[in-house]
Amino acid sequence: MKTVKLNTKDYLKKIVTSATKKVGYKAGKGKYFLGSLPVGTVFETNSCTGILLNNETNAQVQIFNTRDGMDIEYAKMLIGKSVWAWATEVKIIKLGKLPEGEDNGMDSDVH
Repeated sequence: MKTVKLNTKDYLKKIVTSATKKVGYKAGKGKYFLGSLPVGTVFETNSCTGILLNNETNAQVQIFNTRDGMDIEYAKMLIGKSVWAWATEVKIIKLGKLPEGEDNGMDSDVH
């Protein structure tokens, strides 16, 4: 049996194809359906950041961060485990990489 190693770009294309068939429409540019991602994927939405725990019928997620300026009561409600719709559109966060334009917290004068 021959095994094929997929690179990340090919893998994500495969996920998008299966998600489009399952839901009937495509996710927005640069976004993915939550239920089509592998378990353990770290994601963000407009309001929070979390990790995918289970993606069978619906997606079980653990939310661990909310955006600044959000209503405190709503933020408290989001934090923790919850079940989200399979077709929730999210943006994938790549751990270990800083988004462009983000300050890395290091003083540039220190060598």
